[in-house]
Amino acid sequence: MNTHIVWSLIALGWLVTVPVGLRRLDPRSTSSRIAVAWLPVAALWALAAAIGARPLGFSDEIVLLTAAHFVHAGFGLSTLYAINGLRRPLLVHQVGMVTVAAGIAVARPFELVGTAMIVLALAAYSSSVLRLVRRTSPHRLVLLLVSAVAWWFPLALAGGWALGRAGVGWVDRTLDEMVRQHGVTNALGLVLAGLLAHPPRHRPPSAMLITPRRPSQQRLAALVETGRSVPLTDPPGLLERGGRGWFVDRQVVVIGHGPEDFEVAADAVREWIKFRQPWTTPAIPLAPIEVDATVGYAARASGVWWSCCCRIVDVTDERCADGRSRFGFTYATLDGHPERGEEQFMVTLDPVTAEVRFQILAMSRPGRWFTWLGLPIARRAQSRFRRGAAAALRDAVAASPLQPLARQSSPSSSSTSPAGRSPQTESAPE
Repeated sequence: MNTHIVWSLIALGWLVTVPVGLRRLDPRSTSSRIAVAWLPVAALWALAAAIGARPLGFSDEIVLLTAAHFVHAGFGLSTLYAINGLRRPLLVHQVGMVTVAAGIAVARPFELVGTAMIVLALAAYSSSVLRLVRRTSPHRLVLLLVSAVAWWFPLALAGGWALGRAGVGWVDRTLDEMVRQHGVTNALGLVLAGLLAHPPRHRPPSAMLITPRRPSQQRLAALVETGRSVPLTDPPGLLERGGRGWFVDRQVVVIGHGPEDFEVAADAVREWIKFRQPWTTPAIPLAPIEVDATVGYAARASGVWWSCCCRIVDVTDERCADGRSRFGFTYATLDGHPERGEEQFMVTLDPVTAEVRFQILAMSRPGRWFTWLGLPIARRAQSRFRRGAAAALRDAVAASPLQPLARQSSPSSSSTSPAGRSPQTESAPE
């Protein structure tokens, strides 16, 4: 087999087809997530082909072809179904892909069944696309027609190939011929032409900026200005509603004692001390702690700076007669943010123990495809931020001139509570 052709198909997929497809997907839809899920699978098979590994005992040729297949037939075709709203054909296609894989690995008749399911899904796609040709521009018309009919001959070859492998019939084609006629035609004609025929998804102004260096305050201020017109990723009240499929994180830290420390901690929250860490920075001017205020900040992770915006959706400021006090706020992510969810920052004064506690409560999950791919890295960054935010407030209270000298030298101003306990941290996916 001419491996140069297959590697060229893989390169075409990652350099052209994947970026074009991602620009047309809505990351919030389940169909889009199904399409994107093929990318790490394809990457693993390409890596296996590059290092000479043989998953499931497959030959080098089959491993390489599988990598190319998952890029174009997996991600590319699934994207075409997703952007055309073809949920049922998308499901049939996924089952067909799995059945073809089972046919290759276990029993060849499964390969024929899977091919038939993929053909049915493609027929539904062609029918949907051909209904669009009467109300489209000329250049888009050509691309749609190419995409709608390009798969007919290659899929006929694939069907004959599968019949031959099952012992029913035979299509006299070598593997090189199948790659050129079936693979190249589908990759260019069916998938790429179909993706190019659909305009990129209209994206609202994004409240996110990625830079190799720490962004200037001018750029952060401009990002905040843009963020004021960007909607929330989810309706406010997520922390109260709850829900399955979200990561729930809670951290409670004793940062001082008494009303004076409480007021100092509340002022530190107003001054966004939690963002004054070596690897984070707040946007200047600082956002006021009030509902609907847009908050901008930058954080360094994975070697680059991620500048994002959130919006305050709730503010708490209570001074009760029994001595109980609370001050804090909740903000929520905006469209374009790498994460989705809400995070609450609350300073409380316990009237019985006089402890001043700082609590962070968050519900989140990835908001972008690259956050899903780098989920462990994102989770570590979230945990690091919570620890740093708690330490920043504790240090602010300890350094306050309102703090009595005796208390500053007492164990309570250290990184543990008076009883010698470490800060409480909970993290669990619901």
